[in-house]
Amino acid sequence: MNIAIVKALWNQDINDLLENSCEQELLKQGAKISKYTVSGAVELPVLAKQIIEKKKVDAVICIGTIIKRETDHYTFVAYQASYGCQKVAVETGTPVIFGVLTTNNKEQALARANGEHSFSGKEWAEAAVQLVNTIKSL
Repeated sequence: MNIAIVKALWNQDINDLLENSCEQELLKQGAKISKYTVSGAVELPVLAKQIIEKKKVDAVICIGTIIKRETDHYTFVAYQASYGCQKVAVETGTPVIFGVLTTNNKEQALARANGEHSFSGKEWAEAAVQLVNTIKSL
């Protein structure tokens, strides 16, 4: 199973934790992993589509963190990233896991990245593996 991880560099400290738990789970499942980076969450779907079109991957996991701040920018970024990932998945027939935290503050994001609340990166890896296996069984 070939899985690509695309990680946004914005909020890199959190995204690194998410990527690490995602990668550990994928390796445990025997996946081959290729890793890429983009500047922010809005760019995740663009690179995901290019990877699907140019590389042989069974799924792409897009990792990012969008933290609400003082303006409406958060809403637009979250919508564009989530819609873009789903659109790429539907258009290509390749799973694109939306591994982007959308939180009210950094503490919530860290809790979902470091295991205090959950290991979201691990959960995204599990979702990717399960969906790839289901598709292959059809």
